[in-house]
Amino acid sequence: MAYQHGDAALAYIIGHEYAHAMQTAYGFQPRVTPISELQADCLAGVYLALIPNIVFDKRDILEIATLAHRIGDYQWGHRHHHGTPEQRVRAVVLGMKGAVNRSGIRACQVRRI
Repeated sequence: MAYQHGDAALAYIIGHEYAHAMQTAYGFQPRVTPISELQADCLAGVYLALIPNIVFDKRDILEIATLAHRIGDYQWGHRHHHGTPEQRVRAVVLGMKGAVNRSGIRACQVRRI
């Protein structure tokens, strides 16, 4: 399958996967898969908002939100459930807003997602 998204979406994917590495390295990876995925989305949002010298315009934000929505699912109870499309979008936006209002990764604490 060809990659169909732009550079902002690619930055989101990189941030999300890096967040999983952070979760493991710092021992705060929740055992529940949807929560782990949503926390990684939120941390990716923090990463995106803090990239030096990069400003995401409305088109970039839409691109990120579209991809986050696309990779969500409704497989409740399935071990590979990653969160609903709406939850995925909300988590990445929460991270971006958390970075902007300086709460950073604290915005991504499990109880807030």
